[in-house]
Amino acid sequence: CTKDSHANLIYCIGGETGVNVYLDRIIEYNPNTDILLNSTTVYPFMVNGHSCSENTATNITYCFGGENGHGGPLLNKIIEYRTIGQYFDYDWIHIA
Repeated sequence: CTKDSHANLIYCIGGETGVNVYLDRIIEYNPNTDILLNSTTVYPFMVNGHSCSENTATNITYCFGGENGHGGPLLNKIIEYRTIGQYFDYDWIHIA
């Protein structure tokens, strides 16, 4: 999970519900109201084992690596999630 300092929300992106059942959902948590919401935006693919962090100067969240399950390889990508407007930058940055 990662915090959006602009909106004071916490975003949990992807994850796993069970053995090889990965998610593409984004869950928004508002600590001020103690409410969880399913975002209308979804991650570009199902992912687990990744890490996300916000650049507070730009309010862009970067998600690093992970795996997509289904016997697929580890993901060597960095995905940008722009929390203002809630969309993903599909110009993926490849990790060497």
